[in-house]
Parts: sequence; structure tokens; C-alpha cells
Amino acid sequence: MVQMQSVWPQRDLDSLASLIRNYHIGGIIVFKGGPYRQAECINRMQSEASVPLLVGIDGEWGLSMRMDSTIRFPRQMTLTAMGNDSMIYETAAEIGRQCKRMGIQLNFAPDIDINNNPLNPVINTRSFSDDKIVVSRHGMQYMKGLQDNKVIACAKHFPGHGDTDTDSHYSLPVINKSEKELDTLEWYPFKQLINGGVDCIMTGHLNVPLLDDENNPASLSSKIIRTYLEKDLDFKGIIVSDALNMKGAMIEGAKPGDMELKALLAGNDILLMSENVPQAFEKIKTAVEKRKFRKSKLDDRVRKILMVKHWVGLNHYTPIDTTNIYYDLNPADASFLNYRLYEGAVTLLQNNDNILPLQHSSEITTASVEINDSLNNTFQNTLNLFAPVNTFAMIKDAPDSAIDSLTNILSDYSTVIVSIHNTTTKPQSNFGITASMNKLIEKLSSKTKVIVVLFGNSYCLSKLELPDSVKGLVIAYEDTYLPQYITAQALFGAVSMRGRLPVTVSEKFVRGSGVSLISSSDIVKYTLPAELDIDDSCLIKVDSIVNDAIHRKAMPGCQIYASVDGKVIYNKSFGYTTYDNTIPVNNEMLYDIASVTKISSTALAAMWLYDHHLLDLHQTVGYYLSEYAHSDKSDITIKQLMTHTAGLQAWTPFYKAAIGRDGKLMKSYFSKTERNGFFIKVTDSLYTNAKFQSKIDEMIKKSPLTEKGQYVYSDLGMLILQKIIERQASKKIDVLVDEEFYKPLGLTHILFNPLTRFGKNEIVPTEDDTSFRHVLVHGYVHDPAAAAMGGVAGNAGVFANAQNVGILMQMLLNGGSYGGKQYLRPETVALFTSAPLPGIRRGLIFDKPVTDKSKASPACKSASGSAFGHQGFTGTCTWADPQNKLVYVFLSNRVYPTATNQKLNQLSVRTNIQQIFYDCIHSQTEK
Repeated sequence: MVQMQSVWPQRDLDSLASLIRNYHIGGIIVFKGGPYRQAECINRMQSEASVPLLVGIDGEWGLSMRMDSTIRFPRQMTLTAMGNDSMIYETAAEIGRQCKRMGIQLNFAPDIDINNNPLNPVINTRSFSDDKIVVSRHGMQYMKGLQDNKVIACAKHFPGHGDTDTDSHYSLPVINKSEKELDTLEWYPFKQLINGGVDCIMTGHLNVPLLDDENNPASLSSKIIRTYLEKDLDFKGIIVSDALNMKGAMIEGAKPGDMELKALLAGNDILLMSENVPQAFEKIKTAVEKRKFRKSKLDDRVRKILMVKHWVGLNHYTPIDTTNIYYDLNPADASFLNYRLYEGAVTLLQNNDNILPLQHSSEITTASVEINDSLNNTFQNTLNLFAPVNTFAMIKDAPDSAIDSLTNILSDYSTVIVSIHNTTTKPQSNFGITASMNKLIEKLSSKTKVIVVLFGNSYCLSKLELPDSVKGLVIAYEDTYLPQYITAQALFGAVSMRGRLPVTVSEKFVRGSGVSLISSSDIVKYTLPAELDIDDSCLIKVDSIVNDAIHRKAMPGCQIYASVDGKVIYNKSFGYTTYDNTIPVNNEMLYDIASVTKISSTALAAMWLYDHHLLDLHQTVGYYLSEYAHSDKSDITIKQLMTHTAGLQAWTPFYKAAIGRDGKLMKSYFSKTERNGFFIKVTDSLYTNAKFQSKIDEMIKKSPLTEKGQYVYSDLGMLILQKIIERQASKKIDVLVDEEFYKPLGLTHILFNPLTRFGKNEIVPTEDDTSFRHVLVHGYVHDPAAAAMGGVAGNAGVFANAQNVGILMQMLLNGGSYGGKQYLRPETVALFTSAPLPGIRRGLIFDKPVTDKSKASPACKSASGSAFGHQGFTGTCTWADPQNKLVYVFLSNRVYPTATNQKLNQLSVRTNIQQIFYDCIHSQTEK
């Protein structure tokens, strides 16, 4: 018997094994389940067969169509939108490789039906296009990709299932075409693939009256198969019926086994999914015995099957080895191929007034409303990596009152992105487009700028009623993780949009429609390491170092970010906020970055003043601060402050000056409640006053000086510099950097005093302070001096997540530009990040690597001399390396619960991780 039955791990495998043993089933079809379980099932069934089984899968978009936990490649129509023939071949070749790894020799793909009926409910996005040339060209590439990997390609559904509005799974479609139409259109792709050497063709359950006047489905029609497919089209390969359990194949009054016999007599070599194998076996056996079906013909059919089994290597069959099977089916290069496919498909159909890419500034407000999906989905979360985007949601059939209410709220925004989700390919369901969707778009576009993003198939466009006032229209074709992740980036210019519409939908939206929008070179892109030819296995070493450090309690958790050439290859969180292991760290959480504040705030402000001719590096403290004019610090230059060569003390425990003889904080400086004069919050239940801040100023002025010109890392210099910056800018330093850098860059997760915008559950705690505040420091700056100054200081106070710090460093690496805006002059960035003094590694505020590799350095050994960055006391650091185009950020709370924990330094965790990134880059360049 030449039959193929489905393998479903949840079913009774013993029953299927019995069918294989007793009725000589020749093949099985993979149907649902994970790789390990499927492999076990295939091995079990193969062991039951006297001759190795032919294993097939319905895998037009990869194994994921029938197998869990595997890569979900795009549908065929999405591949056409991407428009790269060689990548279609590459996709099919990878699917073929995965089939071989799973012991699968036959893929029922490609679908080469021409979808020339937009109301087709079953082919639709499974087709490449409504154009015969496109379908043929892409089908050919898909076929070659499979067969070059010794996997049988099966073109379907002859004689053409594209021009029907009926689903053959549920009834029999009728194709009323002339012979010329069939020959020049529907059969054109089949002719091309037959000439190209396709191994297998599937017949469809289609009633074509012109070809069979008895109204037999093509799959059961001897005339259609023998006369047209085998004779006229000269096809010599394997012919397989579509599934015989589909309603389109049912014959009125037929008894069990009748359809299988009819399909075999019609010319099918493989009978797919028999409803009743024992009855079919007996009917066919009887037909052979009574010479209704000659044994020689049956032998010919079996011989064809055995020859193809030999071609795919089943004559040397070995069971599937399940070792590492999940990883073998999900390799990094295949994941990146998938990323590129979806990236290439994103299509910009409308870009009025050049609204895209979106430009962010503090004056522009942006909202995102998703329709028919959960709030803060992948699309909305990714938008917020680029700018503050307020998120909203609406159900697909929202009442008018809800639409009006939402419109009133959203009309206050400069731009609103309306994304449509969870559509359908079913024309009878209006492709999932509802009146409510159209109403919202119409009302919104009359009040503000609207960009519509469609995560659905091309035909949804025919049901969208888009007013001329809609500014932007983007279609991503599918609604899974990658299309959402990539399209959000494309709106901000991090990803190019080059896709083209694969079918004609209307007079406005015709096949080939699309506007190219090339990505910006100075904005980060979130991608996969493979884009830079970096091996995932190299980066796994970072995970190992981190997990070991957490296990040794060097820190409870951390965030790590790394980008190369503006491409983010690593952005992960590990561990928990404390050793209680109750709250896991995520990428959105804020860390106290301690002295990294010096370069993420103080240095930025100083460079901004320098660019605006408000700060002279050779001028003195006394010149800018009159109160220092008569102190011994009057002639310290700005450059000496920045390079830590001013002769200042390293640090002064200012809080000790407020502790009385009884060991408690003096009431003249601190209060447990907010009251008259005590409004500067230090903890939830501790306040200080301006009097103590003046005390700090006096202590700095009176602090002893050592020899100028000698390097002594000093927080005092940063506190003096802060006063100068604020005096020259006429505003507080936190306001300056927020207005000039954080907000324009779209950074929402970097700020002083985080409790003004975030809850404690979004902030990682630092130390259990037993000396000054006598509480767990959580949401307030760890540094005592910065705390006493109200959380805003030149030496510490900034809280951030790793991604936001990474964007700041990328801006500096870009020479002061980001997203098309110049924040600082390139010459200024180069000046501040260079080491200006011989024998001293420091730049202007920025730290630099030690050039003598035999000595300890704050950066790893591979950091170039052009690298710049800083470390932070709480267990943080960030570095940018212009020579290697690398940005690295590490944030942790190693001081929890006590700052005496030095394991992070002892284990060299920060520099060891940094070195891994260099190793990965260098191994890529050596390939």
C-alpha cells in the first residue's frame, strides 16, 4: 500500500503502529507536537515498518507549521513582499536542512497556486502572488532549495486552486475556466516547475467541468491526472492526492475505501490521510485480485516510491538522534535568516509629508493605540525603546462611545500610531477589519497625524477605509513577534523599509506598491549577533560569567547591554533585585549608576556649556564662583577639576559633621518629618535643609589641598564643577541634562530622583545603610553626599537602565550625533574623551584604559586607547570604544546589602564580561 497517515503524539500510537504493520503503510505525516516527541514517534513508527517509511510534513513556512518550538518562517506571500529570490532559495534550503534533521524526506510545498481571487479563503497568503511569473519564479527557488538538500518538493494544488472562493477542506470548489485560461495561467507555474525538475505534484480537490465532465474532483479524476498532468504537461514524478479526509474529496454515497481506490485508479501514487485504512486496503487488494487494477501498475507505483526513497537516502536509514535536536532546529544563522526575511518584507505604502521616520523631540508627543491585541504588546514595548510613547488599546468592535472617548484623549498627541492586530485570511470575516477600526482611524485623522500599521495580510487593505488625511501606512503582513519587533524599529528609522505589495488589492494598492525608506546610520538597531557575524556561542560565555557571579553572591542581579557599530547584540537582565530571589530583574528596572553619573550627566552638561562658549577649560574656580575667590581653591582650573589633578581630597564623609555627641543626626540639620525648612528628602522618613547643604559647601572650601598636578580621583572636584555648571547654565544640572539630552534622545529611563516618576518596584535597592540613614536605601541615591544634596550631585545621583545609558554612549561614539540631531560638536567629544595630560590616563571627566597592559585597568585588556567610560561604586560601568565601535554597559547593585562586598571586583566580573565582547568581535574579524 502506498498511503501516508498522520503522526500525532497525542493520539494512540499503538493503533497507528498496528496499521503500519498490518496494512503496509508506506509513509507518515508529521502533525503537531514538539521536536523531541515527534522524533520519538517517527523512530517508533519506522521501527514498525518492514521498509523505511517516507516521512512528510505540510511545511510551507517551515516545520513550525506542524511542529512546536521551531522557527516560524514567513508565509509565501510575505516572502514575495520581501522580494529576494536568493533568500527564498536560502529559506527553502534551511527548511530542507531542518527536515533532514528531523527524519523528514517530503515537504508538501511550495504552494504554486496563483491567488487571482482575492476572496479565496484557503490559499490566500499561502500563495506567492496573483502573478503567474512571480509565483513561478519564487516557486522554482523554493523547490530547488528543498531538493538541493535531498528533500522532495511537492508543488500544489493541480490543476490550480487560486481562483476559487470555496475552501476544499469543507466543500468542493468549482473552477469554471476555459482551456486557454488554464493552460496560460493556472498551469503556467506547474509547467515551469515540471521543466525545472520538481519531484512531486499534489492534486487538489477541485471540480473543473471543462476537464472532467463527470464532475470528479481533480484528485479523483483519471482524465485530469492522466490526460493533462502526465500526458500534456509530461510529468513523470510522484503524484500525491490532497488529504482524502477533506470534505472536497467526499463522494456522495461512497463506502469506506471507495475514495482511496478511486484516487489510486485516477493516477495518484500516494494517498494522503485515508479515512479508513483497513477498508481501503481491502478494496484495493480486491481490485488487484479481480484485475480491475493491474498488479503491474501497482508495481510501477511502488517502484516509483522506492526509487524516490532511495534518492532521499532511506536505503541507508538510521533512527533520528535526538541529542541537541532543539538547538539543531534553531541555529543562530537560521534565526537571523528569519529576521532578514521579515525585515525585508515590511512595506511602506504611504508617507505623506515624510512623517516617517518618526522624529523625536521634547515638543513632539506620540501615542500608540493597538486594536484587537493586549496592551503593551511587542510592538508597543519596542516603540518605547526609541521614544516615550504612551500606549492605549481598543477592542475590535468597540462601541461609538468608546471610540469617541479614545479619540478625545488621543487628539491631544502630535502623532498617533494605530496598529491593527489579529486579523484573518477569511474574506467572509471581512479579513478581520471592523467598522470600529475604520471609525477610529477616520475620527483620529481629522484631529491629529495618524500612522496606520497593519499586522495582517494584503487583502485587509481592501476593507480599510483610509481617509486622505492619514499620513502614514505600513503593512507587515504577519502578526508574530518578529514583525512587531522589526516594524516598530522601522517607524523610527532603525530598520529600512523596502518591501513591495505582493498582490493587487485595489486601484490604489497594486502589486509592486511600496516606498523605500533607508535606515538612519546613527540610531541603534536591535538585531541578532549573526548580523555582525558574531557567534551566539561566544556570547553565551557572558551568561556563564554572570550566573557564576550571582551564584557566588557578588551581586543579586544585573543588566548588560552591548552594541557593535550601532547594532544592539546583547540586552539582558539576570538574577533578582535582592538575595531574597522574589523580584527578578528586567530590562526596564532602574539602577543607581553611582559615579557613572559623572559622564552621563556632569560631562554632558560641561560639554554643552563648552559648545555654547560658556565654559573655558583654562579658567579657574575663582573666576566662575565668587565665593571661592579668596579660598585656596580659587586658582584651580576647570581642566584640573576634570582630570582629578586639582589636589583635592578624594572624598569627605560630610554626613559625619551632622552627627552629634550622642551618635544621632543633629536636629539642626535633619528631621524625621517634612516641616518648615526641612524639605530636602533623603529617605522616606528623613529630611535635611539648605543649612546642611551650605555646611557641605563650606567643608569643600576648607578641605585640605595636596600637590596640584598629581592624580587623585576626587568626588569633591565634581561637586565644585556642578556648582559652576549650574551657575553658568542658570539652571540645575538635572534640568539641563534632561532638557538638552535625555528628553530629545527619547530616554525615559534615566534621571535623578527616580521616585518622582517610578515606583520602588521599578527601582533596584542598594545598601542597607547602617552609618547614616539606617535604612535600606531604595529609590534614593546611595552616595551620602549626593543624598544630602537632595539626590542631585555632580558625582552621583543618576538612576538608569542599561539601554538608556547605552544610547547616551552611542551618541558620544557617533561624535555627538544621534537620530539626525547633533547634540555636541564632534571636536568637543573628541577633546573630552582624550587623555590630555602625559602620564595620566584620565580624559576630561571620562576615564580611560590603562595603556600599560601589565597594570590593573578599569577596562579590559582589549580596550583600545581611544576607549572612554567610567565605573560606579554600586557595581556599574560603561565604556565606548571608537576603534572597535563597541558600547558596553554593566549595571548591578553589588553593594546590596553591604558595600563591604568586594567580590565583583575580586572576580573582575565587569572587565571579564567586557573582554568577552571584544573576543567575539575579534573572532568575527578573523573568520
